[in-house]
Amino acid sequence: MSATDQLHSPEAIARSQASKAGKAAAYREAGVPTRAAAIEAFCVDCIYDPRAGGTCRAQIRACESKRCPLWPYRPARTSKPARRQR
Repeated sequence: MSATDQLHSPEAIARSQASKAGKAAAYREAGVPTRAAAIEAFCVDCIYDPRAGGTCRAQIRACESKRCPLWPYRPARTSKPARRQR
């Protein structure tokens, strides 16, 4: 069996998925936010003004700060960001 076949064997895939699930569970137990939750918290902290009217999602959707590195990933985006080429 070649090295590539070993990486894609059912056993290797199951070990990888179990490892990822274990890490995710450990992060949740430690109180570490998910990537999406961290980005949403950043956007709310940056843009949300309760006196301005509208929900925080509406304000985030209306954000025009395209220089922000997280702008394409903001929670209220209307389309997915383009994938990077490797």
